[in-house]
Amino acid sequence: MALPMADQQPRRVEPLAHPECTLPPLRIWSSLTRSETAFIPVDYVGKSVTWHTCGPTVYDNAQSGHARNYVITDIPPRIMRDYFKFNVKFIMNIADVDDKVISRVRQQHLFAEYKAKYPFIDTKVLDMAQLAFSAFLEQRLPLLCSGTLSSNFDHEAKCNYGFLLSGGILNANKKPGLDEARIKRDTKTVSIAAEAIMKALDEMSSKTSEPEVSFETMSTKSATPGERLNSSEALYEVCEIFLVYPDLVGGFSITSSGYSLFGTLTRTFETRFLDDMRRLNLLDLDELIRATSYLPEIIQFIEKII
Repeated sequence: MALPMADQQPRRVEPLAHPECTLPPLRIWSSLTRSETAFIPVDYVGKSVTWHTCGPTVYDNAQSGHARNYVITDIPPRIMRDYFKFNVKFIMNIADVDDKVISRVRQQHLFAEYKAKYPFIDTKVLDMAQLAFSAFLEQRLPLLCSGTLSSNFDHEAKCNYGFLLSGGILNANKKPGLDEARIKRDTKTVSIAAEAIMKALDEMSSKTSEPEVSFETMSTKSATPGERLNSSEALYEVCEIFLVYPDLVGGFSITSSGYSLFGTLTRTFETRFLDDMRRLNLLDLDELIRATSYLPEIIQFIEKII
């Protein structure tokens, strides 16, 4: 039975090879025609090929899922270049404007303001740390109860996510993927944060004659100069959880003078991503395209399709 017109693949006219150019016998599977077809580059005389790879959204550090993706996409252009002897131009685009980028800029900005306001650890900082701790758990590790404290996190994590941390999967009908990787990453992040919070509590307790301060009673205590630790940097550096909570409760709007915050953030993670690619011995890019360089064209395209 013939497919309805809407479900039929559009007809494609294949390019013809130049009679004076001997191309390698490369055939590829075309997702458009759903068949094997001879690979004939547009520049069939010079055998030049432009290879485009969709790059990351640069709002955070790369993780193992990114590494897997870019190692895999690194293989075909190498085969085309080294085996079939095509002249490959390797291009990657970077999404440097996105809802996630905007959210992370907010978080980074509010976090920087908070660190400037509280350069030392006191009971207020540790009180906020537990609120941030709980907010992070609710957002990233929902199987844990909202009352989970830093002191019993490792135990609760093993009880609720032990099957996954031991190599299990979330969905028996699917292969392990990004969801499992994110949970493992977030579990490690919270475990490090919990250890840092407990260490800060121990240090504060040793500097006072009072018993160890619990998070439950912390909101009713007032900080005194003697209860401050020397610096909050050690706690802040390992506590990624601090990025979530201030954004939930703090207000922040970006004026035209603050647009540079976006460029600073995205270029930082872009540089780290490219460094990671080099460490994995992946091909160097011939050209890097940023979405922000083509905003008028993107807007025009969106207006056309809606």
